[in-house]
Amino acid sequence: MGLEFKYKDSYFRMCREIITNEEAVLLDDKKAVYHVMIMKFTKHHYPIADEFVTVGWYADMNSLLNECTIMGKSFREIVSDDDTEILSKD
Repeated sequence: MGLEFKYKDSYFRMCREIITNEEAVLLDDKKAVYHVMIMKFTKHHYPIADEFVTVGWYADMNSLLNECTIMGKSFREIVSDDDTEILSKD
């Protein structure tokens, strides 16, 4: 499951798969399930990102919606903002 979106001229990806071979474990010993990343483009343009920079890992959807902060706003506020463009869902 994944979601790519554009917010204030920046591109982001939220996904449920663990991208690296390492198992992500949070400080409270919960397994990280949701991964939020900034998509960086130097040589390519959307949808081919040259780099992914982690915003954070979250154990459940509630944590993701309320604890993930991007540009001073919660993930919940950003995905429901009229200025956010949903680019893809898979």
